[in-house]
Amino acid sequence: MKKSRGVQLGVVLAAMLILSMAFVPAVSAQGGNDSKGLNSVEVPLGIEKRFVDDSRGGEGILKNVKMTTDGKYAYTKFEVDIPEIGNYYMAAWVMGVNGQEKIQAYLDGDPIGYLNTSENGWQSAPLLNNTFNPIFLSKGRHVFSFKSRDIPEIEFIRLAKQKAAAIISETKYRNYINILKSRSLQDNYKRLKNENQITEAMALSNPEGDYLYYLNTNFVYTYYKSFYFTGGQNVVFETRKSDPYASDPVMFLFNYNDPVNGGSWSNDDWGNGYQSKISVTIPTTGTYYLLLRSYSSSNPGTSDLYKDGSLYTSNVALAGTNVNIGGIYKTGTLNYFISKLTGDSRLWLADSSSSPGLIKASNDDYAGPGDFYWGLASRVKNQFSPDIKYALVSSYSSSNPTGTADLYMKLDNSDITSYFPNLKADDAIKSAPTSTVYNCISWSGGITNAWNWPPSPGSPWYDPNPLTAFDKYYGNNPSRYSGAWTYTRSGATVSNDVVDLWANGGGYTHASVTKPGNDHPHGYDWESKPGQLMRTFHPRYALRGDGYGNVSNYYRWSGTYALGAFLQSTGGMSFEESIKRGLTISEKVEMSVDEKGKLSNLLDNIPEEVKQEFNTKYGAWIETWDDPNLSIYSNPKMYTQSRQYKEFLNYSNEQGKGIWPLLFQKYEQGDKLVAEALIDLTYTEYGLFLDEIRQESAKERYTAEGAYIAPSENANMMKYIKKLLALE
Repeated sequence: MKKSRGVQLGVVLAAMLILSMAFVPAVSAQGGNDSKGLNSVEVPLGIEKRFVDDSRGGEGILKNVKMTTDGKYAYTKFEVDIPEIGNYYMAAWVMGVNGQEKIQAYLDGDPIGYLNTSENGWQSAPLLNNTFNPIFLSKGRHVFSFKSRDIPEIEFIRLAKQKAAAIISETKYRNYINILKSRSLQDNYKRLKNENQITEAMALSNPEGDYLYYLNTNFVYTYYKSFYFTGGQNVVFETRKSDPYASDPVMFLFNYNDPVNGGSWSNDDWGNGYQSKISVTIPTTGTYYLLLRSYSSSNPGTSDLYKDGSLYTSNVALAGTNVNIGGIYKTGTLNYFISKLTGDSRLWLADSSSSPGLIKASNDDYAGPGDFYWGLASRVKNQFSPDIKYALVSSYSSSNPTGTADLYMKLDNSDITSYFPNLKADDAIKSAPTSTVYNCISWSGGITNAWNWPPSPGSPWYDPNPLTAFDKYYGNNPSRYSGAWTYTRSGATVSNDVVDLWANGGGYTHASVTKPGNDHPHGYDWESKPGQLMRTFHPRYALRGDGYGNVSNYYRWSGTYALGAFLQSTGGMSFEESIKRGLTISEKVEMSVDEKGKLSNLLDNIPEEVKQEFNTKYGAWIETWDDPNLSIYSNPKMYTQSRQYKEFLNYSNEQGKGIWPLLFQKYEQGDKLVAEALIDLTYTEYGLFLDEIRQESAKERYTAEGAYIAPSENANMMKYIKKLLALE
């Protein structure tokens, strides 16, 4: 009975608590009949936003926001999780406009008041019902809806049990706008613009790749606003400023859901002075975006925005980072994306039809069918005609108006997914064409001119212990090139490494690399050059499977680089930069005239029937090289596992030294896999030659001009062939 009374007492206390909360001052919507719009049929406007670990919701957990219309009113709706029952104050970060009517507010369909905007521009607006009162919220998911004739531009809402905690700080935004307001164009700006000497940021190309990138980009908020227009409606947008030459805005207006076919317009300088103006008749009913940026990313500022001849809002931000990507022309479906993001990005793409181009695509938060989670990063995947010429990066958020990111542009889709069942097509992005010149180990070490496999006896980094061989390669022992990044397994973890070494039950198989490895761009997550296949950006573990196994070892950057001549510190750089600066040369070894003559004589002395049988068995082995199942591998030993290779090797072994000149000739002609047969046939008896050559190549050698002579397996094998030739 005591237990029963305790339960009953608890029920009574809970009921009293609920009743006490029920007597919180009531909050109701203004203009009762307008609330019927919430029960009307609503059409999504296509604008949605999900929140990722966003603390701006205060004591409420923001989940997502979307915009809809019932034909008369537009709605901005937030889904919010409330962790515990209670009374909450609410404020919204909202864009106020001149002459704006009250923005009506609803909770789960019921009116609760309105947002009080005191001025135009972004601001913190409390939820009012004559006064700033709290609202009662039960635990769980709730929908806050905001209604207006214009689409309510609300970035987020904030909930808190204390009134002061619900108020949103305007400091970052006010400081940002004040900085922009204080900016003015330099005295010679007019001359520079007239002479077309004001240039956008230029994207960079990359080693062996066929895309553009712009790393560590600082981006900021620039003004954009959504509108719902009906077909046939005439609209005029114009920027104005007391001194029309004090800022230089570029204006874009486009159909949000289909800018290619639904309408896209742009303008620079059709207003007064440097100000912009667009006057159009809307072709189709739908959601449209107005976007403003500064003509030059290095010359941001502000202007006032007018709509249909009346002031709409004052001191709008004219900024953004505009990148010229006209350096390469490509067709087909291409990828444009942002990665390594701090802040919250928006990506806008303009075509090459004119200057400043027409917006043909935009994205806020990408969510595709792949496994990689993009979070707040932006991505566009589409084909365009005309070609995309400009990529504008700006901040989604006005309340937190700055951020940094890497920008990648004009990348094809990768075709390697058939080899890796765990790699989704949406995640596979091509970063360089197929190549048999270099492989995953080379690329993860910053090299693009040679195929490297450290456990091979001809490699300058060879060691009988394969893992030690990889340690020597990544550890610059000897240096890969002057300025090469030095990596170590000591202290390397899953969270601080730059190179992942992969292995399966049969041994080591692959290596992948991530930013900032070797001072190269490496995409949104990790990058691989799988054997002969195209270089590809991919999620870290997407190449798991029977072929590569899994990541087995980690290498982190040691904080040092391979030194230059006379132990001079060069700083880290790519292989290409080291070559370009004259700090490194690739070692080249060729036969002398006498050696070529000797080889020719030895070849002439081989009976024709032996040559014919050699070529037949060699040709049969060559055909196996095209086996698609082998193309992912970087270990040359994988190409020696076939029956055809064993038959070729047995025949060569039966013929003895007399057949070696045919192998020498094949290697010199470029068939580098012949090195495997040479080593299998000769290393047991003559391996000391190769060991001596390798020891010599491990010494730091320089030209008279001070350039480091980079060792290579090809140079070592040519020296080995020359020594074997001398035995004949």
